[in-house]
Amino acid sequence: DMKSLTLHYNYQNKNKDKICFKKAEVVIGRKPIPGVDLDLSFDLQVSRQHAILFYDLGTWWLQDLESKNGTFVNNKEISKPTELYPDDILIIGKTILRVQFLKTDSETPLGRIYKHFISNEAFFPPTISEDKYIQLWTQISSAIGQTKSAYVRLDRFMAIINNAFQQAERKSIILKNDRELIPAIYLPPGDQSFISFTLARRSIYTKQAFLWERQSEIKQQNQIASSLKGAMSALYAPIIFNNQGIGAVHLDTTLINNIFSTQDLDLLSVIANLFSPSLAIDMSTHLAQFPHIFVSYSRLNRNFTNKFAKDLRRRQIRVWFDERLKGGKSWRNQLSIAIKNTDVFILVLSPDSMNSENVAWELKKALILNKTILPILYQKCDIPKILKSIQYIDFLTNYQDGIYKLVERLYELKN
Repeated sequence: DMKSLTLHYNYQNKNKDKICFKKAEVVIGRKPIPGVDLDLSFDLQVSRQHAILFYDLGTWWLQDLESKNGTFVNNKEISKPTELYPDDILIIGKTILRVQFLKTDSETPLGRIYKHFISNEAFFPPTISEDKYIQLWTQISSAIGQTKSAYVRLDRFMAIINNAFQQAERKSIILKNDRELIPAIYLPPGDQSFISFTLARRSIYTKQAFLWERQSEIKQQNQIASSLKGAMSALYAPIIFNNQGIGAVHLDTTLINNIFSTQDLDLLSVIANLFSPSLAIDMSTHLAQFPHIFVSYSRLNRNFTNKFAKDLRRRQIRVWFDERLKGGKSWRNQLSIAIKNTDVFILVLSPDSMNSENVAWELKKALILNKTILPILYQKCDIPKILKSIQYIDFLTNYQDGIYKLVERLYELKN
């Protein structure tokens, strides 16, 4: 799922323009340097290779490329890869850029990170005794060795976490998949994971384990918070293999008397790193079990599609979608490949999508490829004859009920 990125740029009120990119990396600089995607040659304060925008872990990032005059986000100079949000203002030389893209989650939830440290595969905190470490290593080695099934191993890993952190009400193992994050397994086994993608992304990208606590006034011992799905305290630990973050483990509690300790954080970090070799090997198998869908929609319905994709990913659905902007032949080739490689073609029904040339082209391609088509009704519209024989799922009457029915249908088709 590669998000499209729109940049609005302004150089001293002289050079104003908008440009759209449909690729995972965008180099900003001045030509004729090879590989520059956004040419700001009119701005002599811009270095030949000044900065790079890149898509990873479900969002866009900006990194300075050791430029002479620095790179700024919202008037703050950056020194490391920085996560971006829609409508952030970038300053490159004397050129001002505003970024636009779809984001499937919000900024860091209100709360405070009380402890964090860099985690790695050799991390051995002093709070974990050697006997405890050997015990964990034995348990995890046994879970790996007793079965050849990647799915069973994942279940056993979760059982180890569940036993070690009985005060945690909600637990997730999230894995990186083609620049996105997918919950591979979670407890309780309800309709969705309660992991914060924002916090998980921070843990994976910075390779930091941390303890997060909600900031609020607590008047009763067992008061349940209303924000961040009720979480009062949470732990996030990266899963690191060959010095690369491949996922994260998440725990949280909704009860104030179950707040996690820094020793809990140390323990979770050790467990996550003991899991990493097996999870790295099994990752493609774990993720292949989840439905993979292509979403066709009108860019005028992007707010709905943004929420729709977010809610599906929390339910272990792999989603491919993008803003529908004009593209050339190479972009349509990428669309064809995406439609071919996904399991199901989801069509968002609305007056806008029914009048969209891009949606019509995608639907035609899905029909040629004989893909399973599932229409979902977002807004009342005239449905084409070719789709009238296909039962749509109603999202107009009850959105939540529509999500439940769609997820159930997708897993029926997958199995």
